[in-house]
Amino acid sequence: MKRLKIAFIVAVVGVAGFFMASQAHAAGLYVATEKGDAVVAADKTVDSSAYLAGQNVLVEGTVKGDLYCAGDVVKISGTIEGDVLCGAQTSLMITGTVKGDIRVAASTVMIDGSVGSNATILARDTTMTKKAIVTGDVTGGTASFTLDGGIGRDLLIGSSVMKINGTVGRDVNAGLETLSIAPGAKIAGNLSYQSTNEASIPEGVVAGKTTYTVMTQGSQEGTSGVAMALMVIAAFVILAVVVTLIMPKYVHEASIIPMRQAVLAFLLGFAAIILLPMLAVIAFVAMVGSLLGAVLLAAWLLLMLLSGVFFAYYVGALVLGKRGTHAIVVVLVGSVMIGIVLMVPVVNVILMLVLLGVGVGMQLLRLQYQFSKHPYKIEA
Repeated sequence: MKRLKIAFIVAVVGVAGFFMASQAHAAGLYVATEKGDAVVAADKTVDSSAYLAGQNVLVEGTVKGDLYCAGDVVKISGTIEGDVLCGAQTSLMITGTVKGDIRVAASTVMIDGSVGSNATILARDTTMTKKAIVTGDVTGGTASFTLDGGIGRDLLIGSSVMKINGTVGRDVNAGLETLSIAPGAKIAGNLSYQSTNEASIPEGVVAGKTTYTVMTQGSQEGTSGVAMALMVIAAFVILAVVVTLIMPKYVHEASIIPMRQAVLAFLLGFAAIILLPMLAVIAFVAMVGSLLGAVLLAAWLLLMLLSGVFFAYYVGALVLGKRGTHAIVVVLVGSVMIGIVLMVPVVNVILMLVLLGVGVGMQLLRLQYQFSKHPYKIEA
């Protein structure tokens, strides 16, 4: 979890630092001021989704769409009528009202307000205060989790230390090292937990059935596998942001294609994925073409590596539409959404096939277009 946090922080700092040097102006887009803050003031209403990035992100007003943000410190004390997708290096605090889902990641997450639907949390420390209410489910991975408030439905958590002092409307499923439940807490459904230590459960706290499973070495390896998957996703987001920072115009022009051309890109990409390594092997076997084989293999690996960047930009552009006026925001939204879907079994396999095919095809189509314009021709 610690390595995941570090990887995520690098991504957020990189994005925030880029925005701090910018002065972009677009509907719903707020980047850092000279003081390093991105603010939606208390008297401000954003009649669309909002995109904020800066050292400090402060949302005190109303956002009538979704909120996307990244910063060192994020504080949401206003009203968000849609969903929240935000990340912070140090801390993320919600003291206002979010009517949709929240998907957040930070070193420290504190919920001191209300969430109208579900919450997905990645953090080192997570606290839901006595005033905190999440109407739907809470899902997360966090080193420590403290619940003093209320959860309307299920709690699914992976943690080292979990303390339940509040209420859970349905079931609790957890994998952890230490579980502590206060006598005044209430779990309306079943409690199922995996741990190296059996917890002392006060009588009357759990309305349903309590199931304790000793965490074996295999279980610990499974938890490590999830952590590794999360780190890979964090690395994917970092790669997408960095590549777009280096060549934003090229990524944009290669990725903005109509649906019909996306199908062509998919077919072309898969043909290249299959044929390039075959040609490389033939070249190696022929001996005289060993250098050519090495070049073909390197090209194949590079195309595969960068495919996710172009596909993430494509997805971000589809989601944001005309609101996607900033390349970094577009690729950040797309890569995070892809990362979330990659956590879903079966669906992630289908997504990877589409990502590789379309992403590689986009690059090849762009190269074909680039060379058709004779870029190296020098006019007399």
